[in-house]
Amino acid sequence: ATSSLLTIHFETNPEGSPVDQVLNVQSQPVEIIYDAKTVNGITEFFQSSKGMDLEQLTSATLMKLEEIREKTAAGLTHIIETRKILDLSIDLKPSYLIIPQTGFYH
Repeated sequence: ATSSLLTIHFETNPEGSPVDQVLNVQSQPVEIIYDAKTVNGITEFFQSSKGMDLEQLTSATLMKLEEIREKTAAGLTHIIETRKILDLSIDLKPSYLIIPQTGFYH
């Protein structure tokens, strides 16, 4: 059986359950392998006139992540404040980074 990288299941008034809402969040581990050639190529792309400035991209990404975090926090707060019983299950598997001794992945 295959599994998704991120699975979110939300249900309101689940049948046969005493809870008002169910929220299950599961993530699978992510293996990140550092490869100097790839990182250098990406860096070169974003530093060239063809690519977007890396600083702008980083800033925009961080702003979007903060926006998502705030919406998620506000949504969970609303659920908690307006419902009597919330069945919350979060299972996040850790991700890991592999750095080859030479810096290059073969």
